Amino acid sequence: MNIYQFLDHSAQQKTYLLRFLEQHHAEYLPSQKIMDFLSISNFKLQKLIDEINEDFQEQPETAKLQIKIENKHFIYCPDLTEKDISYLKLAYLENSYLFLLLQELMIQPTSIYTFADNFYISKTKAYNVQQELIQILPSFNLTIKGGILIGDEITIRNLLYNIYYNFYHGIKEPLSERMDDASKQFFLNLTTELSSNLPITQRLKLFFFLFVNFFRIKAEAPLVEFIFSKEQTVSETTHDETISKFFNLFDLPEEIRLHEINYVKLFFYAEKMTDVLPPELSHVNLKNVTKNTKQLMNRFNSFFNDKYQVQFEDHYFIKTEMEIYRINLKWEIFPTPVNSFISENQLTYFSEVYPEYYQFLTEYFEKHIKSMDLINRIALMYDYLFVFITSFPIGEISSKIYICIDFSRGVNYSEYIKNNVLRFKSMNIIVQRTLTEDTQLFISDFLMPNLQCETVVWKEPPSHADWQLLGDLLVKIRRSSEVN
Repeated sequence: MNIYQFLDHSAQQKTYLLRFLEQHHAEYLPSQKIMDFLSISNFKLQKLIDEINEDFQEQPETAKLQIKIENKHFIYCPDLTEKDISYLKLAYLENSYLFLLLQELMIQPTSIYTFADNFYISKTKAYNVQQELIQILPSFNLTIKGGILIGDEITIRNLLYNIYYNFYHGIKEPLSERMDDASKQFFLNLTTELSSNLPITQRLKLFFFLFVNFFRIKAEAPLVEFIFSKEQTVSETTHDETISKFFNLFDLPEEIRLHEINYVKLFFYAEKMTDVLPPELSHVNLKNVTKNTKQLMNRFNSFFNDKYQVQFEDHYFIKTEMEIYRINLKWEIFPTPVNSFISENQLTYFSEVYPEYYQFLTEYFEKHIKSMDLINRIALMYDYLFVFITSFPIGEISSKIYICIDFSRGVNYSEYIKNNVLRFKSMNIIVQRTLTEDTQLFISDFLMPNLQCETVVWKEPPSHADWQLLGDLLVKIRRSSEVN
C-alpha cells in the first residue's frame, strides 16, 4: 500500500528525497547517489532541492532548515528530522488535488463539475485529476463510477484511515467544518475524556478510524456484509460508552448497526485497546485469521519441541497465541502501509541476538508465506518476532552463556560490572564468581592466557568501545554454542 501515490508527482519525489537525506543524517551525500536512488537527472535534483528549500520557508516549524550543496556534488541537510518531514508531508498532501478529490469522494458523490467549482479549477484540470486518480485506484481494487468510490467498503475505509493517520499525525484535525455541532462535540470529547485512558498514539488511531467511519456512514456507504450474527456480537469492552455515543450520531437499521459495531470493536482489539478476544463471526477473513494463527503456533510448538526439547508452559503459549491472532487480524482486516525504508539487513541484529526465533520464522515464511512482497514480509516478521521475544522467557529456549567476572579492585567493583553485563538480557547470561568447567568467558583486569575459555581484559572503567566488543564476543559465543 503506497499512500504516497496520492501526492502530486513532484511532492512524491520531494518526500522521497527528504526521507533519504534524513536516513543518512548529517552525511555528505554524493549527488549521483541521490540521482540513482530517485532515477532523476542532475537538473531535476537541483530543481527539487530549490523547491524544498522554498517549502521549508513556508512552514514556521521548518524555516531554519536548508538543503546545502557543497563543492557542487555533495548534498547534506544536517538538522533534518522526521518531525520536519511530517510537517512538509502534510502540506504536500493538502495541496494535492488527487487527495482532495479522494477526500470529496469519501464524503459524498462528487462530479468533476462540482469538484472544479469547489476548488476553483478548470473543468479540464478536474477531469485530468479524476483520470489520474482512476489510474491509481485499481492498485487498491477500487475505481470511480458516477462520481462514487466503487469497491469493497472495508478497503475504502482502510485506505482513507491510513492516509489520514500517516499524514496528519497529531498536527491537526481535518474537516471539522464539514461536521454538525453534535459530531464536532463527539470528536472533541473523543480526544479528551472518552479515550483518556489510552496512550496518545492509540487515541489518534481511534480518532482517525472513527473519523473515516463517520463520513462513510454519512455518505450512505455502510458495511452491509461484514461480520454479523443475530445471536452474537463482539463481547463488551471498556470502550462501550465511546462506541454507543458514536453510533448515536446516526439513524441506522439494526442489522447494519450491528455490522458497524462489530467492525469498530474488532479495531479496538486489533490495536490492543482491549484484551477481549472476539468470538468467531461469519466472515471469511476472520476464519483465515484463526487458521493462520493455529498453523503458526502448531509449527512454533513443534519446532522448539523437536529442536530444543522444549515444551512451553500453557500460560506462555496461550498469551502468545492471543497476540499472534491479534497481529493476523490486523494484517487481514486492518492492514497498514510500511512507509519506511526497510531491508533484510535490519534483521541482522535479531538473527544474531535471537537466532532461535529468527531461524524458526525464516523457515516458516519460506514454506507458508511466499506471495507477500519483500517489504511486507519483513514487517510481518518483525511483528511476530516482537511477540515471541516479549511473550517467552529467553531462558526457556536459548542456551546459557556462563561468564566469570573477577576484578582485582574487589567484590563491589565486580558486582558493578556484573550488573552492567546483565543488561544484555537477550543473551541469557549466567554470571559466576569463580571459574568452572562451564565458564565460556572470563572478564577481568588480569590476563590469564592459559584458560580454556574466551577472555576479556579491561582496565577500569571499561570504555564504550569495550562494551561494543563485548557484545560482538557474546554473539560469537552464542553462535558457537548453537553449532555445538
